[in-house]
Amino acid sequence: MVRHVAKNVIPSIKTGATWQGRQHQAKLNGVPIDITGATILMQLRSSVTSGVTAEWSTADGTIVPTVPGDGWFQILGRDVTWPAGSYVHDVLVVLASGRKIQFPTGEWTINPNVSRL
Repeated sequence: MVRHVAKNVIPSIKTGATWQGRQHQAKLNGVPIDITGATILMQLRSSVTSGVTAEWSTADGTIVPTVPGDGWFQILGRDVTWPAGSYVHDVLVVLASGRKIQFPTGEWTINPNVSRL
């Protein structure tokens, strides 16, 4: 399995807000990877060893290849329903050949709402 070391930070957001999602291009050594037929998974956890808080995948349609021959895919947005806190995430791409590529572990801060009724 190929791993990358750079950090991947998603901008912070407030709990209860709607995250707009993000477009991502899978590259290895700066070269786009053909993700045609790949399985792609992103998990959000409060720590690397904790249970899954949220998940996106090609299996459930929450990750959609947009230009697969050039490595582009969309991680779809969703309502942020999990508790405020700091979370970690990464993206795992399993190519049609079975080769696994793990993209950078990143951080995502979910902020609490200050004003409430």
